[in-house]
Amino acid sequence: MRKFLVSLLFLAPAVAFAFDYTVDVSNQYKDAPFRQGEAVAISFLTRMNVVGGNPDGTFAPNRTLNRAEFTKIAMLSHPDIAVSPSDAANCFPDVRASDWFSRYVCLAQKRGIVQGNPDGKFHPEREVNYAEATKILFGVFDLSVEEFRMSGDSWFSPYLRAADTYNIALGGSVFAPTFLTRGQMAMLAARMIAYANNDLTAYEWAEYGWGTPPSSSSSSSRMSSSSTSSSSSISTSSSSSSTSSSLSHNFPARSHFLVAGERSQPIASATFFANLEPMLVKRAEILLEDEIEGIDGMYIVAADGTELGQIFLDKIFDSNEKTWRGTLSGNYRIEKGEQKVIGVEVRMKARDQGGTSEELVEVDSFKIIVEGEWTGNTVTSGTDAGPHPQHQTSMGRITSVTNAQEASGVLPLGPNSQLASFTITGSAVQGVTLKIEHLTFNVSASSLIAVTNWKLTIPGSGETWPCSFNGGDSAVSCSSLPDSLGTFSVSRTFRLSGDVTLNSGSTDKNMQISLSRAGNLITNGSVRWTDETGHFNWVELDEPLARSTRWE
Repeated sequence: MRKFLVSLLFLAPAVAFAFDYTVDVSNQYKDAPFRQGEAVAISFLTRMNVVGGNPDGTFAPNRTLNRAEFTKIAMLSHPDIAVSPSDAANCFPDVRASDWFSRYVCLAQKRGIVQGNPDGKFHPEREVNYAEATKILFGVFDLSVEEFRMSGDSWFSPYLRAADTYNIALGGSVFAPTFLTRGQMAMLAARMIAYANNDLTAYEWAEYGWGTPPSSSSSSSRMSSSSTSSSSSISTSSSSSSTSSSLSHNFPARSHFLVAGERSQPIASATFFANLEPMLVKRAEILLEDEIEGIDGMYIVAADGTELGQIFLDKIFDSNEKTWRGTLSGNYRIEKGEQKVIGVEVRMKARDQGGTSEELVEVDSFKIIVEGEWTGNTVTSGTDAGPHPQHQTSMGRITSVTNAQEASGVLPLGPNSQLASFTITGSAVQGVTLKIEHLTFNVSASSLIAVTNWKLTIPGSGETWPCSFNGGDSAVSCSSLPDSLGTFSVSRTFRLSGDVTLNSGSTDKNMQISLSRAGNLITNGSVRWTDETGHFNWVELDEPLARSTRWE
């Protein structure tokens, strides 16, 4: 596991107002309805009188916009910036005082928000790209990005890096040179305003269609006005305490079966370290390797059992539906000089609500956003290290394998001698039965003992199933078990028998049979099974699974 050093200056201006983001007025435009994220942003900006429709009554969310249009919208986004006709001027060779956009562009130029191109012109007619739009918004809201600069950066890199840290970024397939559509413009500007108002959580809930968060508060800004002091602090409006999960937390994370309708153990974990001051964990972002149909919810937990909060699937900015993100309680504290192990758990959809079987689940990256308790410094700490093991979705699991006969005894001789007996127990969701498909027994025996005619039976049944012996591996394989032998609802006991002979004159009768290997998602284990839909080559148990009677 990796340690992350966290310390970053966070500065911002004040913007404070109360707003209900769930009010939808987007249907006033003739081309409504819009996508959920666009509808929330368009409604928000329309009610703030930041945007309006086209002359034909449409909003045209898929049309791009130029630098002049975006500059006007950006300047109107800050409620404390007053633009007046007197701000119009001949501030660039291609911006005249008589131009409709002159007042907005020239005030932005006066405030240092926009500058001319190398040719000295503003080029108001050019389409605005994502990098330019982000830089302009950071200027309007007086957000410093100096702490995000790195050697060799392009001019736009610190702005995009800061936007990602503050969860303002559009993400998905939007990159620095991407020309923004009016819909994307609305989402970017709306997220910036909500962030500046310390209200991004409430905005995100509306954006994802979840309504209003239970503890949402829009009464105060998180920003200190025009602050430039590195010692300024940022207060949190949350008063709720973190709750403790009822599950035991097994860290570090290891491979699990993610059973439909159940909450899992950690599927990924990482160690985070606060080196300069105490840190409060504010947000989290999880990127999965693939889109997973069966996940219903995702939670951030600490190794001490504290649940930091729930995060949600981002369907707005990640069209691949692999990113989960959200705002946490904000109360979980990492002391200065202390390291904490934090993990990810999932709740799976029920079988009748889209639960799946045999999906492969793996975390690609795990990020948390923390805030310094003393300075208000904010930083994203992330890892693609681990452990981020692989998991499989299922409708049940094998819960135990135990020896079903005496611990030791005298080796039985002759035909049809019972040499081992194991009880396999499992659990499954309602309406599902489990079936053992294949068993591989490991045989440890004196070379003077010979066994032939291996077969598998179950108590109370006269049915037998032939098994094969591989002398090279000292293993007995019982493959393709029929439903009548392999299927069970709670448990099934399997007996392994054979014709046993001992070389004449030998007294060495030592022998023991085991189900040894748990297996994993790559290698076969001793017990292979199915939940009627998926087929699994491993069990979530310690090795050896079980040893049967030690014969002497």
